[in-house]
Amino acid sequence: MTQQLQAQPASVKKGYAAIISIIVILAVIVTVGIAVTTLSIGNAQMSLGQSKGEGSLSLVNSCIQDALITYNNSGLPPSSVILPIGTCTIVVDSSTPTSSTFTTTGTVAGYTKSIQVTANRTSLVSVVNWIQSN
Repeated sequence: MTQQLQAQPASVKKGYAAIISIIVILAVIVTVGIAVTTLSIGNAQMSLGQSKGEGSLSLVNSCIQDALITYNNSGLPPSSVILPIGTCTIVVDSSTPTSSTFTTTGTVAGYTKSIQVTANRTSLVSVVNWIQSN
């Protein structure tokens, strides 16, 4: 009982080659699609982080402006400032009757910014130093 192997026609061999080619092309397309999606997600996260960082910086700048107004009126900056976009804490680092150094810290959506300000108070308040620390 021996069976003879019959030679496959050329069209069957071409069919295998076509199927393998399609599989390889689909694998390349899927790989490129995953890479593009991953890069897009990374760029979106960076953009959101930058936006939130700028939001926290805007909050701190606004809080400093309010603190300087209070310092001008009362001689001491407040311990905190509450604004519609968030709350800042203010720590007085040093203070004399004519000068104060204070650090203002604000957080928006987990992104924190701090700015240290030194201001002189005579007839008007003038900012001597303004340092953003993070």
